[in-house]
Amino acid sequence: MSTSHHADPEASLDPSEMYDDPEAGSSWFVTIAGIVLTVVLFVALAVMFFRFQRAEFDKKVVDKPAEQLMQLRTSQQILLSENQTYTDPESGETLRRIPIGEAMRQVAAEYGHGGGTP
Repeated sequence: MSTSHHADPEASLDPSEMYDDPEAGSSWFVTIAGIVLTVVLFVALAVMFFRFQRAEFDKKVVDKPAEQLMQLRTSQQILLSENQTYTDPESGETLRRIPIGEAMRQVAAEYGHGGGTP
């Protein structure tokens, strides 16, 4: 049987060289660059998150018209544009409501177009 002699690369090295630390300058550079890169990445992600969150809030809450408010405005426009009668709860008499445009014309005709005193 033959024995094979393989050259062990670690056998030729001095034991103090096997466990030698890498250069301190390059270790510090890699460490500081990694920390800076991590901080920049987290800040960029936070900025993007809050920007998207604000945009969604504006789209869903601020820019969206309130349904109840739109219904109220529609009902008020109908009241302002139609003739209606109603009963005054205090006096019990029946009163007539006229459209706002007609009321403005009556006031202008009664008090004049010049804006002076009657």
